[in-house]
Formats: sequence, structure tokens, C-alpha cells
Amino acid sequence: MQLLSPVSSRPTNSQPFVRCRGTVYPFAPSPTVGVEDRTPVGSGDPLVDGLIATLTAQLQMPFATEDSVEGTVERYSRDHAVLTQATEDVRQFLEAVLDQYLMPTTDSRIRTERRDVLLAKLPLPQRPRHLLSAEFLAKPASGVVSELRLAIERAVRELVASLVRCLQRLVQQCVCGLIDRPRADLCRFTYFTEQLTERVNRSEQRQRKTTKRRKGSRVIGVDHITTTEATTTHRQFTKNEHHLMDVTERNPEYTRWPLPARVVPLISTAPAWLRHSLRVVEGTVILERAICWESSQTTTRVLSERDEPVFAPDPALILGDFVLAGWGSDEIPTLPSAQPRPSALASTLEIGAGIAIGLVLWAVLSFFVTDLGTRGFLFLVFGALIVFGYRHRFSNSSLPSTGASS
Repeated sequence: MQLLSPVSSRPTNSQPFVRCRGTVYPFAPSPTVGVEDRTPVGSGDPLVDGLIATLTAQLQMPFATEDSVEGTVERYSRDHAVLTQATEDVRQFLEAVLDQYLMPTTDSRIRTERRDVLLAKLPLPQRPRHLLSAEFLAKPASGVVSELRLAIERAVRELVASLVRCLQRLVQQCVCGLIDRPRADLCRFTYFTEQLTERVNRSEQRQRKTTKRRKGSRVIGVDHITTTEATTTHRQFTKNEHHLMDVTERNPEYTRWPLPARVVPLISTAPAWLRHSLRVVEGTVILERAICWESSQTTTRVLSERDEPVFAPDPALILGDFVLAGWGSDEIPTLPSAQPRPSALASTLEIGAGIAIGLVLWAVLSFFVTDLGTRGFLFLVFGALIVFGYRHRFSNSSLPSTGASS
């Protein structure tokens, strides 16, 4: 792993980075080590030889002394069933390895999906081929016995080799780590964890398509509503490196310290022939290093699109060709009931009625007032009162009310 100079801003989602004591560094992973060359699958490797010997001890064919076809077929059928079950056990064991690598999350669905993706990249073992058939048993007895015995031995080697290749692939994918023993009482090992979180946001976009506009800002049209869902997946990956002294290797059933809850299912899932090779390394830690990096990915998909007919006021605030604000009918404040603005005919009738009433009052008062100057003054006063009252009523009816009426 190579740490470059720190950067001031967070790298893009496509560029991995390392966060160390509040500083973000771009992450340049080292080239993949040839793990398959380091751990060859074949005789000479202690792990491979030990697994082959333990699995072979559960079979009957390699230790049979009888060469009859009937006994060989019976033993072959039993051993074939044992190896078929061992193949399924290896698959379940690899799933348990991925389960302990993926840290628990509140949403188990994304954890399961991630596990299935990693599992699909592994060269999983295949069920052993079944050789028994009428044509095969028609061969000479010595040939049948030797071929069935070789088929069982080959199936054992292929199963163990497939398991080791899967573990090597997990090392290349930074799921499993490696241990290095510079001395019998010293070791250095690495392991990895991954934490997944997911956030889902739904949004609705409304676009109005006008087909016809009427007076009074009334619009007849269609609202095109698009509902989208944006899913952001956040991945936090951690590489842990530990250096131990006073190292001892113990059977998982006789460890000095209790095992964590996420490791117990992994040990219990391992088949008996594989559990025999599991060991727990214990010692005193003298150096511990953890390197983390994060990445996020957002995917957007359209959930639905629909059109809704519209017949409602459609105001907007514009400046030239620029629309500064717009609002629909649901945002228009509800106004208190106001008197409608009088029409021209109603205004003319009201003025005429006011003049007629003024003339009648002036004629009545003329019998009591004989002075022409006083009569003229009263006429002007009545006329002014009529005009002022009309103008005051007109101004109140033409302005909208902004609050409750007093």
C-alpha cells in the first residue's frame, strides 16, 4: 500500500482514499501479489496434505482390500455421497467466511446481496461426477475397481484444491488475509472488514403542460409528474494489521479468551474434516494498524410517470422572459369573501339615485329656506356627501382585504 501526499478535498467516488487522523489521502493499492504461486495446490503443502488426509479418512474406497465389483460399487456409492455432502459443506463454509467479513447492518438485504456478489466470483467446487452405469460395469472387473478407486481419489484432491483456490481468490479480493511467521513465537497477520449502509430518497418532479389559457389566470392543462428514487450505497472498507509476540496456536474449542459472536458461526459451519485444521492464534499485540477507505455510489431509477388534468389558477412572477417564481392553486392564500367590484351600469344607477335623492331633499328644504345662497350651499353639501360616499364604497370594494374584517 502506498500513501501519497495529503489532499485538501475529498476525492471523487471513483477514486478510493485513506482517512488517517482527520487527513484524507488518495489510495493507490499495490499490485496484486501472486498468491496462487505462493500457496500451490498439490502435494508438499501442509494445509493441502492435511485436508486430503483428513477427508480421505472418512471414506472406504482407499482402504478397501476386497476387489469384487459388488463391494466396490457399494463402497463407491457411499463415498460419492460423502463427497457430494462435503462439496455442499464447503459452499456453506465459504458463505460463513463472507458473512463474518461483512459487518452487521440494519438492512440485511444489502448485506446478503453483497455476499452473493462476492460468492459468484469464486471458483466454487462442483459435485463429483457419478461414473456408475450399465456400460461402465460391462468393462472387465479389474478395470472397474481401479477406475472407481482412482475417481474417488481424484474427487478428494479436486475438492480440496477448489477450497484452496477459493481462499486464494478471497485473499486477492481483500476478504481474507495472510499470516507471516518470522519466528515460532512471532507473527504478523492481516484481516479485512466491510461495512455497508444504504440511504434511499424519493422525489417528485411536476411539469405543467398548458393546452389552453382562459381569462382570470385560469389554465386548462396537464401536470406531468415523475417520481424518482435515488439509492446511495456507502461502503467502508478496513484493513487491519496486527503484530504479535508470545504466539501460541490453539484449537478453537480450547482458546484462552472467548471468541467473538461473529466468529462462532464460522467455526460451527466448518465440516469436521475441515474443522480439524482450524487454529486460533493468540499472543500479545505489539503493533496494531488499521487503514480505512470509503466510497459511495448513487443510482437513480424512475418509479412512475403520470399525467393529471389541471383547471386552476396558474400565477407566476416574471422579469422579462425570466420566471422568478411560480405557484400553483394550492399555494394561493384563501381570501375572505369580498364585495365584487361594481359594474359600469350599477355605478351609473347608483349615481343617478344619489342625485335624485339629493334633489328631493333640496326641494323639501327649499320650503323652509328662502335665501338663495343658503339653498345653493345645501345643494353643494348634499352633492358632496353623495359623491364622497360612492367613492369610499368603490375604493373599499376594489382593494383586497389582507386580514380579518374589523
